[in-house]
Amino acid sequence: MIWSVWAYFCAAVVTFGCGSVVIISSLLGLRGSVYSRATRAWGRGLLRGSGVRLVLHGYDRVDWSAPQVLVANHTGAFEILALAATIPVDYHFVAKKELERIPFFGRAWKAARHISIDRENRQKAVESLRKAAEIIREDGGTVVIFPEGTRSPDGELQPFKKGAFQLAVAAGVPLLPTIVTGSSRILGGGDRRVRPGVMHMYFGEMIPLAADSSSGTDALIERTHTIMREMLAAARAAEQKGPSLS
Repeated sequence: MIWSVWAYFCAAVVTFGCGSVVIISSLLGLRGSVYSRATRAWGRGLLRGSGVRLVLHGYDRVDWSAPQVLVANHTGAFEILALAATIPVDYHFVAKKELERIPFFGRAWKAARHISIDRENRQKAVESLRKAAEIIREDGGTVVIFPEGTRSPDGELQPFKKGAFQLAVAAGVPLLPTIVTGSSRILGGGDRRVRPGVMHMYFGEMIPLAADSSSGTDALIERTHTIMREMLAAARAAEQKGPSLS
């Protein structure tokens, strides 16, 4: 309980500090990497304040200079923090519109040009994805999206929504499959207690678009889901070996 209080206190302080930088930068009309740097500092601050150690796998194999859509599994809130803390280039998250309603955080979220999806309004959702595609084409960098659309209740990979794949096709960029483990152990479903621990993040091989990808996304979805399902199984098997994990 005491640890949770400390973690939430750190979260409030870090969110206020980094959020203030983002909001002020936006009001001043600043452009560039200031927003990604502030978001990165926010993610690292919250992980550190929560007692989380993040272990990266395959990070050095990724060509971070290439524009891409990073697709990751989603079991808890700490995947967001882990990705925010890790991606070394300018990036934008695509997430549910409800995040905009969080006091102060929502304003900083919009100021940093992260993309909100209105899941109840298909037209607005399509417009949001179009905006994300424009950001990739204009600014490069990475767009992060959770293709399951919501948190997995059992840790297994749920069916994918089409949005992430339509975005990749519209922007003409490859997909970067990513698996994060340990998030739900830090902060589980309806439990508000924060528990210190270890998270692992696995980066797979880039998935290029097929020559005929513009004709549909079903094959791309199936291929990506298979790859990420295999990555998740391999990650679990490796982590069970304990200290020998590389």
